[in-house]
Amino acid sequence: MGNVDDSIPKIITEYETYGVSRNITLVQLEQQGEQALIDCLALFKEQVDKLDLKNPSGYLLGMLNNGAGKKDQAKQEKEQRQRKEAQAKQAAEYQRKLEQQRKKLEVTFIKEAKQDYISGLSEQEKVDLLEEARKAYIDTPAILNMIKDINSPIVEGYLTPKIPNLEERKEAYIKQNLKL
Repeated sequence: MGNVDDSIPKIITEYETYGVSRNITLVQLEQQGEQALIDCLALFKEQVDKLDLKNPSGYLLGMLNNGAGKKDQAKQEKEQRQRKEAQAKQAAEYQRKLEQQRKKLEVTFIKEAKQDYISGLSEQEKVDLLEEARKAYIDTPAILNMIKDINSPIVEGYLTPKIPNLEERKEAYIKQNLKL
């Protein structure tokens, strides 16, 4: 014939070692669930060393009857949710800063690439390029009047597609300089 205690969860016998009757813990097990009893006992074990208890079994029974394990479990779940929310917020902030830095690096690179391209042109090539830009805006007098020299913003905008391997070089520059 098998031992009757084989069907009793281990947590019940642990409570018995602290003087809480099996009948009480079985009822609490049914009402609160095994995890709540485990959490309550763990919380009790943390506190029992810190407190000078005259009646440890009564203290444990009070914790059990007040659902300390469930409260601790709810507190842990809340803390876990808060940690996840904080991590998500931190990740979003990191992405925002990364994108902001990326945009700054892109502007810096394009400005430098345009200047390098222009500085590599001969005087005749600069004159020809300026003339090409003017021809492109011949039907738009307001813009045409803004084209004063090779460094005019409109000419720089016209230059961008002419710069060799601009996108690949830009990405390499950003990758090399992006730091957070």
